[in-house]
Amino acid sequence: MRLLLPCMKCQVDFGRPDFVMYSADVLNTRVARFTCRHGHKCLAVLQSHKFELLGELALNAILDSYTREAVSSFTAALERFQEFYIRVIGRSKKADEDEFEKTWKRVTRQSERQTGAYLFTHLFEEGSAPPLLDDKHVSFRNRVARELREETGVIAKNWSILWTTSPDATVRFRRHFLLARDLTVGAQDLGEGERIELHWIHPWQACRLALDGSIREEISALALLRFFSERLTIAGAS
Repeated sequence: MRLLLPCMKCQVDFGRPDFVMYSADVLNTRVARFTCRHGHKCLAVLQSHKFELLGELALNAILDSYTREAVSSFTAALERFQEFYIRVIGRSKKADEDEFEKTWKRVTRQSERQTGAYLFTHLFEEGSAPPLLDDKHVSFRNRVARELREETGVIAKNWSILWTTSPDATVRFRRHFLLARDLTVGAQDLGEGERIELHWIHPWQACRLALDGSIREEISALALLRFFSERLTIAGAS
């Protein structure tokens, strides 16, 4: 997320506003850093909660017609709001902070566990279950997880939607790209006559394969390159 911010050091030094705004990226820590034209290194800390920033990112993505990024940001915003609610209730009950963090680490890697914690926290506090998204809106990820497990034996604890693409304007189907993390490998469940080999390679090797044409399915190759490009941009900003 990019903001326009003034240099407050210039205002102190010159006794008046400089009337120049500087573009700065907001990091995951809700901190923005930039250097003004007079060489002042500035740091701005946003008071907004993470779920508020993610929601604003999603709205901006809709305005810019990036609907896939909007869905991903809205999903992350919802999860962070649920975490915020649990933390507020935990503090109101005077839960020990160290014990809370140790307990939260047990559920933080799986969004389903976080949702379960939110459901019961809301039930115990409000006496009723909170409203949730309809199952049809989350069943897609479950279908993808089942397909991955059956064909490769791989089980992922954590999923995030990266983006959705169409091959071209004449093709009606869409391709969805997801990132699976925290993997464990079990047994495959293939149909008769199916044979799928699973190979583990370093992410940068996958990038090289995409660049040299070894990955013949062009859309998947471009998706890999886009993923690495975005991660490098984020790493450079931080």
